[in-house]
Amino acid sequence: MTADMSKAEREIVFRALFERYFGELTRLAHLLGAHDAEDIAQEAFVRLHRLRVPLTGDPPVIRRLHASVVRLARRRRSRRNRPLDGLPRRHREVLVLRYGLGLNTPEIAETLALSPRAVEVAAHRALEKLRTQEGRSRIPARRRAVAVAAAFVVAAGALTVAQLLPDTDAYRTESTLRS
Repeated sequence: MTADMSKAEREIVFRALFERYFGELTRLAHLLGAHDAEDIAQEAFVRLHRLRVPLTGDPPVIRRLHASVVRLARRRRSRRNRPLDGLPRRHREVLVLRYGLGLNTPEIAETLALSPRAVEVAAHRALEKLRTQEGRSRIPARRRAVAVAAAFVVAAGALTVAQLLPDTDAYRTESTLRS
């Protein structure tokens, strides 16, 4: 925030950030296994608002939001995430950030406060463990990988649609089509 940014201007920027990133943060919390994904996303914004840091759409602000969601999700009760069960927390987080949000290695490293090398190692070990688990499964590796990727896409898409439909004309159209 620049010194000359008024409180009203800050609130406008904050609202724009909230509208733009709330769905993404909810998806992230959901993919990390949180039962209360929307609450976690909202809490991340509350924490950002309290910090009084400069508000922009710049990557450092977005990384701060991602990191906040990851930390909050670690502390909350989680639901089962079958494709990622059995993976250590850090490995799950790296995979969710990489494949669920599409972040690259430096972005993940910044979000999780790790070195890029540690991110690469965690991703490699997580994928190896999934391959090992797949060896015990009757589902071939390629189909299992597609299923994990599809689960990320479905979870991400379902949350976005669920958030948008109640306030849009699309909801009424969708309801009419079902009738």
